[in-house]
Amino acid sequence: MSPTVFAPHGRALPPGDAEVLRDLRGGDSSLLSLLQQRHRGAALAYASTCTPSPDVADSLVSGAFTRLRDRVASPHRLDEGPHAGCVRLQLLESVRLDAVTAAVRSPGSFHRTFVDWLWDGAVWPLGQDDRWTLAYEALPAGPRCLLWHSLVERDDTPALCAISGLAPADLAIALRRAEDALRHSRAALRTERPDGAGCAPFLDHLTRRPDAPVPPAVLAHLRACARCRAVHEELGELPDRVAHHLPPRLLGWWPGEEYARVKARRRTPGSAPRVGPVRPRPGSAPPARHRRSRCGRICSRLLRALRGRAGRATALVLLPGVVLCALLAGHVTDPSTGRDGTGAPGAPLRVDRPIAADQFAFAQGTLAFRADRPRARRLPDGASLVYRRVRFGGVGLDRLVAEVSEVTRRPARLEFRLGGGPRGELWTTLALPAGRDPHAVVAGARPLSGRHDLRVTARCAGPGSCAELLSFRMTTG
Repeated sequence: MSPTVFAPHGRALPPGDAEVLRDLRGGDSSLLSLLQQRHRGAALAYASTCTPSPDVADSLVSGAFTRLRDRVASPHRLDEGPHAGCVRLQLLESVRLDAVTAAVRSPGSFHRTFVDWLWDGAVWPLGQDDRWTLAYEALPAGPRCLLWHSLVERDDTPALCAISGLAPADLAIALRRAEDALRHSRAALRTERPDGAGCAPFLDHLTRRPDAPVPPAVLAHLRACARCRAVHEELGELPDRVAHHLPPRLLGWWPGEEYARVKARRRTPGSAPRVGPVRPRPGSAPPARHRRSRCGRICSRLLRALRGRAGRATALVLLPGVVLCALLAGHVTDPSTGRDGTGAPGAPLRVDRPIAADQFAFAQGTLAFRADRPRARRLPDGASLVYRRVRFGGVGLDRLVAEVSEVTRRPARLEFRLGGGPRGELWTTLALPAGRDPHAVVAGARPLSGRHDLRVTARCAGPGSCAELLSFRMTTG
């Protein structure tokens, strides 16, 4: 059990979410009800933005807590992976994943706005500024979780104290430090640009709070540098900017006003749901498993129908279903599900066998892909695919081979980083020669052993797709 934390005057504080997760992994399952009391109301509110049915919403939330329990019981580190350390975000993402799958089978059980978003491809708002997301993801898990609850969820002080496990005085200090860290992270993205080297001496002044005095030298620089001036103005609106840009980038489906309104009506937590195998009520759509394999089966049937004798009329009727299933296979991915090079569900990824582009656990910034290549992914500048716990090893494997197509004429490359994070160790880089047809690109790579998270990021100048990634593997030189 984690050591007890005391507030001023000796009042004991309940453990924060991070401590509860650690204790759950240590075998104290009684603490799961504490997480349910803190987050069930918000998860139900988010589920209610997807479906008007209380039964379906309750089923989605029960599935989300089951997924959380399974994650805690797994060997994966609790401080790694998407939304690590933030229970609320993990639950909301699970609700959205299962809602998308259930809505495909039973669209009448879901809100029309959610179904419309789904049929439009369930895509992320890629046109929005993602620099706040990059700055946020560069922070440690603790500050990220505090910022989410304070700036996005706008939870009150008692809720923040419970989630963080901090006394009010310590919470105020932690919140201020988290905001300052986000300011520095956002400003650092400016100085990392090729034209931002001369701006580095002004970084500390740019990240000061809006009410801080600005020295004359900094004012002169802001008048001369439009980019630093824009960053300074953004930092002055930090709470609103984060609340506007962050949720759609992290969750995709985000009716923020409706979520806040429904959550406010659920301030008092309901009875904790039983966490176990999800048994949906009659008429409800339960969260589905192995969604990638099921979408693959549906897509195969539809494609066979398109190749049959039904002709153009069948194509017009079924093509939207093919596109939707392909989008679901890419955007609605269960991180716990994988396939090996033969396509067997549940098997670990291995670099000595081809890893298809769509076997990622997490994607950011990808473009809609072609229906005739459902396993490929189109990657614009900065787009990333994260592959979890890839198995490395094998005698003489020192070359990375990637199959790509539709490579732009602009200089383009693929960066492979270890650890899954945007600032992970650069393992190797593939320079991509231009060409529309599928072709292999080879680069030397340091031999590795064991399991590693792998992040693939596209780099090229200008808008549009840099390249289409089909697959990659390691081979001998």
